[in-house]
Amino acid sequence: MALRRRDEIEASEGRDVLRLARRGAGSLLYVLTVVAAALVLLAVTFRLNATFDLSQRGDNDLSPQTQAVLAGLEEPVKLYALFKKERTTNWENYWNRLRLYRQASSRIDAEMIDPVSRPGIVRQLGLNPEQEGLRLDGTTVVVRGERRVSFRGTEEEDITNAILEASREGDRVVGFLRGYGERDPGSESDAGFGPLAEALRQEYYEVRDVTLAEGIPPDVLVLIAGGLRLPIPQPELERLAAWLADGGRLLALVDGEETSGLNLVLDRWGLRATGLPIVDPRENINRDTRFIKVTDYTKHETVRGFGRNFPTVFPTASRVEHYEVSGDIFHDDLALSSAFSWGIAPDGERTAGPHGIAAAAWRQETVDGREVVARLVLIGDSDFATRAYLPARTNRNLLLNCVGWLSRQEQLISVRRQPLAGQRIELSGSDLPVLYAAVLAAPLVVAGFGLLVFLRRRGR
Repeated sequence: MALRRRDEIEASEGRDVLRLARRGAGSLLYVLTVVAAALVLLAVTFRLNATFDLSQRGDNDLSPQTQAVLAGLEEPVKLYALFKKERTTNWENYWNRLRLYRQASSRIDAEMIDPVSRPGIVRQLGLNPEQEGLRLDGTTVVVRGERRVSFRGTEEEDITNAILEASREGDRVVGFLRGYGERDPGSESDAGFGPLAEALRQEYYEVRDVTLAEGIPPDVLVLIAGGLRLPIPQPELERLAAWLADGGRLLALVDGEETSGLNLVLDRWGLRATGLPIVDPRENINRDTRFIKVTDYTKHETVRGFGRNFPTVFPTASRVEHYEVSGDIFHDDLALSSAFSWGIAPDGERTAGPHGIAAAAWRQETVDGREVVARLVLIGDSDFATRAYLPARTNRNLLLNCVGWLSRQEQLISVRRQPLAGQRIELSGSDLPVLYAAVLAAPLVVAGFGLLVFLRRRGR
């Protein structure tokens, strides 16, 4: 009986050990499978070079406008990015952006060059490495045929505008109307237009002062009348009206009651600055009902893509109107106050919103076989374009989009990026330790616990 009991115990223990061994082998096989899959995934990521844009509006890919510009290229364009040899995060991010351009068009080529170690190429690009020194670091040169354009910056806006500039013939001049108590485009004060003038220069516009008494130069594409406070003499108003009728383009920024006489010209185009202040008890900034936030826009191309997530802010908005006039002139609102706003008449009467804050008018006709395109934009506030408020990104975009539409440079409209609606994850060579840790940590922990359990069961 004792021998049988011992045999039965040994046989039972043998079966238990075999069962545990099978379980342990199964766990080990599972862990090894997970680790092998992780290693295969790592190998695939190393072999492939791709990015995935998960933002709501595609903000991390090339914009449709940029893709249209690249699709229209008829000759090769080469981009030489002059960056020091150290491969920093900025270096890699910029190179990844340039590769998007290369992938989008076979006519685009790009190269990263160390200006210190390769001064010969720097000289070939028309730059002097001895005079420029380290200031060359961060400069990109766009070469298209015999034309060269250099810029500093790494955003899509910078690159696309430089490619457009390299293909442009002739100057693009924006004039600021002077002599009537206007805001100063040379002033860096909070009330000045200095940053607006600089933003235009960054988009390769030439900025000039224009006086109506001397006439409007023929190469002026757009004339900006910002915050005029003094009356314009009647002969000069007629000169402005004649220029518009012959295909001029005017951006009028009017504060409160219009005293300069611009309404006499705007009225012929079905536009009027009423001077009626707009207040909004709900859509405002810092509970200041006059400092309104605008999130309602039309489908006009200057405000395409604007919306609640990208508001413009107007410190002292006043109502603008557009109405039908003869002569096949078209109109459209651009920006509207909310339905909770109201306009205040001089007698205190309130008019329920929404109210127009920005409007456009345009006419296209053929005169003596020549196409004549006149365009106007009227905005009931000039404060929003000053140094104090232009840094609000959508304010800047609205102004530059208006100038782009007026000058018929529609390619520039909306190339400028809004704040991102999503984020992109980019991994480079310097991120490999983090990538290894993130991918392999979980399988290794599982494998370790599995081995520990197996050894403990085996030791029982």
